[in-house]
Amino acid sequence: MNALSTAVSWLKQHFVTIITWPFKVIGKLTQWVFILLGITILFYGGKEFYDYHHFAHAYGSDAPCPTVLGELGLDSLDRTGAVRCINVSDQQGTLKVGERRHLVLFSAIEPQPGDDLQGHGFVTFVALTRLDSGELQLDEFIPTGFAPQSEQTLWPDNLVSYHATVQRHLPTGVEPMVTKLMQSFYLPMELTEYGGPYLDNGSAILNSEFMASAAFRAAIGDENQSILAVTVSAIEYENAKRYRNKFVLEEYGYDVGDATAFVHTVADKVNLYTPPQVIGPMPIESLTAISEMNRKVGQ
Repeated sequence: MNALSTAVSWLKQHFVTIITWPFKVIGKLTQWVFILLGITILFYGGKEFYDYHHFAHAYGSDAPCPTVLGELGLDSLDRTGAVRCINVSDQQGTLKVGERRHLVLFSAIEPQPGDDLQGHGFVTFVALTRLDSGELQLDEFIPTGFAPQSEQTLWPDNLVSYHATVQRHLPTGVEPMVTKLMQSFYLPMELTEYGGPYLDNGSAILNSEFMASAAFRAAIGDENQSILAVTVSAIEYENAKRYRNKFVLEEYGYDVGDATAFVHTVADKVNLYTPPQVIGPMPIESLTAISEMNRKVGQ
């Protein structure tokens, strides 16, 4: 009885402490979570502030940009989409015989009224060489993008168990909403060689007949398509292509590694300033932001 009385007495004395202790622990944890969140926001916000003021608006639309747009026929198309160009390389003006130009074309298709899609963004790698004849040889033309897999393969491997054990048991009225939500975050993407012609270490003569072909126009000539043509060095070009190959091997999904994220990452690989994707989550918005924030003021 003495032990029981002692225990009861102790509980009476410490009752408030026992009851409030979990709440104090939760409060402390919450406090630390907010402190860490604040530090994270300050760190990334500070980094973004530094990046913007040191790397944004660094490039001009001077030579060889007018020449490049003419070489690709982008200056003569009747377009509703914007065409811009910036020079990240040291090349100037027209190519001399034997010289090679490296280009990365960032493209965004603007959704039209009534479209279910949110547009599309892709990248085309282009390498040109001036021949003795004066013609331009198209050494490489590699359009690359990422699009959702077919409806038959909507669920990636890590969600197969969810699909098998949970999704099919949901009420009829709820299941479509849950499925759409899951797809919006986890729908895997697959490589699409967008348009054509696809030339990898091949060759073609870049003349008016070739540029008028349906395949060439499918990649860079659609009137609802905006393009940012970037002239880059050979090193930057190869770095970007290597990342393209890495991107193909990984599994990506919406908001993590979708078409817009692919454009962002390739832009970063050719030393462009890439604003936070939240500024332009859709392809056309993202391309506009990248274009405007890399060109020198007034160009």
